[in-house]
Amino acid sequence: MSVVLTARDLTRHYEVSLGLFKGHALVRALNGVSFELEAGKTLAVVGESGCGKSTLARALTLIEEPSSGSLQIAGQEVADGVPEPLCLAQPAPEGR
Repeated sequence: MSVVLTARDLTRHYEVSLGLFKGHALVRALNGVSFELEAGKTLAVVGESGCGKSTLARALTLIEEPSSGSLQIAGQEVADGVPEPLCLAQPAPEGR
């Protein structure tokens, strides 16, 4: 089977404020996630609350960009945005 989704060392970090005079902290929501998903296979992500499952889902669906790492769909790098041939949404016809 062919690999349809590849993630290599995906990370997602958020900078949060500690208060007016206390500066900022870095929250490491996702750290070094790697896997390959073959066509026709299912991937299950399980873990405790707060372990990064939803953050991983947002990175894989490109709702949020990973802080670092590589994400490929059908062999095309997409961590920096969806390449044109992979865009599924089409513009609405004029007049709507």
